[in-house]
Amino acid sequence: MLFEQTAAGTYRRRQPYMLSRWVACTLLAIVSTLFPLSAVRAQEHYPDRPIHMVVPFSTGGTIDWIARSVAAQLGQRLGQPVLVENKPGANGIVGTQFVAHSDADGYTLLLVTGSFAANPSIYHHLTYDARRDFVPVTAFAKGTGMLVLVNATVPVHSVQELVSWSKRKDVHLNYGSPGVGNTIQLATELFKMGTGARITDIPYKGSAPALNALLGNQVQVMLLPPPLAMQFVHNGRLRAIGFTGTSRLPELPDVPTLRELGISMKGFEQTWVGLFAPAATPKAITAKLYTELHQILSAPDAREAFDKNAPGYLPDGRSPTEFAAEVRSDMEVYAHIIKIAGITVAH
Repeated sequence: MLFEQTAAGTYRRRQPYMLSRWVACTLLAIVSTLFPLSAVRAQEHYPDRPIHMVVPFSTGGTIDWIARSVAAQLGQRLGQPVLVENKPGANGIVGTQFVAHSDADGYTLLLVTGSFAANPSIYHHLTYDARRDFVPVTAFAKGTGMLVLVNATVPVHSVQELVSWSKRKDVHLNYGSPGVGNTIQLATELFKMGTGARITDIPYKGSAPALNALLGNQVQVMLLPPPLAMQFVHNGRLRAIGFTGTSRLPELPDVPTLRELGISMKGFEQTWVGLFAPAATPKAITAKLYTELHQILSAPDAREAFDKNAPGYLPDGRSPTEFAAEVRSDMEVYAHIIKIAGITVAH
C-alpha cells in the first residue's frame, strides 16, 4: 500500500523507506521461492545420506557385478554408501518406472542396459517417457559384442553352415531370448535379416532360463554377451560361430566377426550399461557424479578388473553428451528392427 493510517485516524503517504522495505521483502520472498536456500545447500553438501542405485534386473550375472563393483568405489569417493537395489520385471520397466517417479535429488539413480532404448518402441503404455524423464550421466561399461552360439549337437561350424542348415525342409531351429524386446532378441532378429536364417524365437523369463534351454537343446541358437557363455564354449557344450563386435574377441581369436562375413550388426557391434538420473536432477549433482565415475572407470586397474570378471566388457566413463547421443541412436535403430520384425507385446 502507498498510504498508511495515523493514530488520529487520518491517512498519509507512506514514507519512501517504508515502500523500499516492502519492495525488498517482496523481492526476497520471490527469490527465495525460485531459488530455495535449502536446495542450494543440499547440492553443496551432496550426498549427505546413502544413494540408491536401482538395477532393473535380477541379482547375479555380469550387469550386477558391474553395478556393485562401481557402486562400492563411488561410495568410497563420495563418503556415503551407494546401495544397489535389484528391481527386476517386464524387461527392465519395473525398476525404470520406479526411478522415473522418484525424487529428482540425486539419491535414486538407474543403471540399465539397451533395453531402456528398446522399450518405448514396444510398450506403448509406459508410465514414463524415456526421452524426457531421464538424463544420462555416463556409461559404466561398453559391451564389445555378442557371440553367435549353437548347441554343440547342431552339426554346423560356421554362420554360413547355420544359414544353410536352417533352410532345410527337415530342420526346424529355435533361438532363445530373455523376453520380448530384450536386446538379445533384437540382435538375433537383425542377424536373421542379414543372413536369411530361418530360426524361431522362443522367449524365456530372463537370460538364465534361456541359456539353460540352449544347453539342453530345447533351443539350438542364441546370441549372448561373452561372460554368460564363455565357460560353456570352453567345455564344449556350446559352439561359438560368430561375433557381432567390430573386432574378434581376444579370448576366441578363431571366431570371425559378422562384419568380416559382410553382415551388418549396427546397434550391436557394441552395447552399453549406463547410469541415468531423473530429468529434473540438478546439474551440479549429475556433474559431480560424472566426475567421480569418470575417475573410477579410467583408473588403470579398472580394465584388469573388467577383463577378469566381465570378459567382453570394457570400463567406459564417457561424457553425458556422448552417452546421450548413443542412446538416441540406439532408440532409432531398435525402433526400425522392431517395426521390420513385427515384434509386439500381448496386452
